[in-house]
Amino acid sequence: MKDLTVLPGGSYLTTSKGMDIRSGDLMILYAGDAEELGDLIANREIFEEFRVILIVGEDESINDGRCHLLNPRYITSVGMQVSGLNAVITKMIGTV
Repeated sequence: MKDLTVLPGGSYLTTSKGMDIRSGDLMILYAGDAEELGDLIANREIFEEFRVILIVGEDESINDGRCHLLNPRYITSVGMQVSGLNAVITKMIGTV
């Protein structure tokens, strides 16, 4: 994960760090609640060329149907074990 680029929330790819991200890169998105998920969905065309992992908060109003609008390769929540996410990231990075 030495090549991990962290972007400020809501900035998407408009920061100078965002310019280093290329099509096909792994992108981990976080939506803490339904409003943040809605914002990501409203801007989903930005993420179409990336391999997306979506992490959602424990907001009960977040549902899988809306999450799938982002076409993520993996969805998890902050309450789930990290080992599953780690395995997915390791596999996805290994297949680049």
